[in-house]
Amino acid sequence: MSCENIYMKVEKPLRWRKICTVSMLFFLLIPIFFSAELISVLMLVFLFFIISISSFRIPAGLGLFLWPIFLIILTGLIGSFGNSPYDIFKDVWYIGKSLLALIVGYLMMFHIKDLRVFLKLIVIVGTITAFFHIGQFLSNPSIINESIFVIRSELGNGYFICILSIVVIIISWRARINLFPNAKWFSMLAVFACFLSLSLSFSRTLWISFLIILFFIFDFYKLSNIKTIVRVCFLVALVFLTVLFFINILEGSFYSNIFLDKVMTSFDEIWISDYSNHREITMRWRGYESYNVLMTYLEGSSWELFRGLGFGTLVDVGLYMHLGGEAQRYLPVFHNGYLYVLLKTGVVGLLLYLFYLYTFIRFGLIYANSLDYNQRDVGKLLTSIGVIFIMTSIVTMGFFNKSVMSSVIVVLGALIAYVRLNIHGHKV
Repeated sequence: MSCENIYMKVEKPLRWRKICTVSMLFFLLIPIFFSAELISVLMLVFLFFIISISSFRIPAGLGLFLWPIFLIILTGLIGSFGNSPYDIFKDVWYIGKSLLALIVGYLMMFHIKDLRVFLKLIVIVGTITAFFHIGQFLSNPSIINESIFVIRSELGNGYFICILSIVVIIISWRARINLFPNAKWFSMLAVFACFLSLSLSFSRTLWISFLIILFFIFDFYKLSNIKTIVRVCFLVALVFLTVLFFINILEGSFYSNIFLDKVMTSFDEIWISDYSNHREITMRWRGYESYNVLMTYLEGSSWELFRGLGFGTLVDVGLYMHLGGEAQRYLPVFHNGYLYVLLKTGVVGLLLYLFYLYTFIRFGLIYANSLDYNQRDVGKLLTSIGVIFIMTSIVTMGFFNKSVMSSVIVVLGALIAYVRLNIHGHKV
């Protein structure tokens, strides 16, 4: 073999590694700038490009994480006869976009291969995102006196990538790995910025998700000895004191009044009931919305209860509410991801979705007990993300969330690719 041919064989993987590294940085960062619709288009273009240069071959390891969603889509299409084609397309996109993000994350990591490079990207993107979020506050400091609803509508609901950035740094510290050897201060800066961004998000979902990941990273789920129980108590106390600290700083403001009230009434807010007056409906919208979804579903025939009312089905909530910047009465999507899947695809789709979420947890737990610390930490991340999807499916659509979970699903796909690549070599 000539030297030129050897050079070309070595140069091609390096070139694709650089392309996918830049692409990973791009797709993790753009959710703070672009809409979910535009991101889906960009991911489709990238997917077609990367598959075309791979002779249209999909890595075999992806199959386990594709077929349940494909069956959910097929079930929804079977029952969609007679519904609006536009509404049907929206449902296909709503479910398909998350699968698309998973595939893109998987394929990019398939070419990147280096876990340390990937973790550095998460920290870099998380830090940039955090400073972007903090900068929004600094550019409009008077907004701190507004209600929590105004702040979150103007500045966003927080960013999951910031949580992942903190967690990655914690993992690197525990493994005594310096992700940025030429800038050791950067990790501390990233933790400070990301934690401040998390605090300014006023998001119950992000805080709970953060605790879930820490619960697995520190092995708190293995309550087998006194030492672990003490650690759990310490974590709970630390979070409690942190919340009290911010309440004390913002005493008398919306944070100590409205945010705490939202925390205390979290379960009440999602309680499914037919609320009677406008104020109750507004304060407990998710519960009222879920009630109408459930009533619409139960009006179906026995066959429709089994396979759903199909994609394109709308739910009449009985009044017009300002959602997504416009007044709506007939809703195509809802906060409760389980009821969304149940309405559109019935018991069949719901069981498939539960199995799908269980797959992430089971897959992660297999490697969470590995002797290799890289596989062990990746397995814990996979497991915790699966648990987070189970939790967030009740309040923010979980795996099918079109904005908050976009970067998480890309990371999820990359973590799956790393494990399979590391175990099976190139046959992923």
